[in-house]
Amino acid sequence: LLGLADGVEQDLELHLLLRAVLLLGRDLLPVEVDLLEVDALLLEVRGTLQFDALQQAVQSLVAHHDALRLRFISHGTTTEQLIAASADSIPVRACDLSAVADVDLAAAIASVAQDTHAGLNLQHGPLVSVAWMDLGSHRNGRLLLVIHHLAVDGVSWRILLEDLETAYGQACRAQTIRLPRK
Repeated sequence: LLGLADGVEQDLELHLLLRAVLLLGRDLLPVEVDLLEVDALLLEVRGTLQFDALQQAVQSLVAHHDALRLRFISHGTTTEQLIAASADSIPVRACDLSAVADVDLAAAIASVAQDTHAGLNLQHGPLVSVAWMDLGSHRNGRLLLVIHHLAVDGVSWRILLEDLETAYGQACRAQTIRLPRK
């Protein structure tokens, strides 16, 4: 996925490493499966990633997909669901983990994951957060996408990843980002 970079055909391969749920400080019990709050994909990136193009692609993705701009406003015993008219700037973090030893890598990635999902906010947004982890020239990088479960499901992930790939490729080629019709 995530196609062309610098106008030169270069496959930037993404491999799904982990589809996980990050709970807000709770242990996962089998009966809690329906209460999952955050859905995340951790992708392995083979090749060079253009961080500026990734930022543009993420912003375009959120602007294009209404569910990623959902807000839930509590009014006492009721909750109002609305879609923000415009996308706020979505956090896309760049984390340099190149100096982290292999033995400590899982803990470092887990720490980035916790920090990445900590900024999600149902009332004010965002419901999406992204982290790029540069693991150095000797290891493939990681791309973490965290989305609140109210804004994404299994089918949505496929569509979002396809649109992210399209937007990233267009941004790498300095083209106007145009995503498929809804």
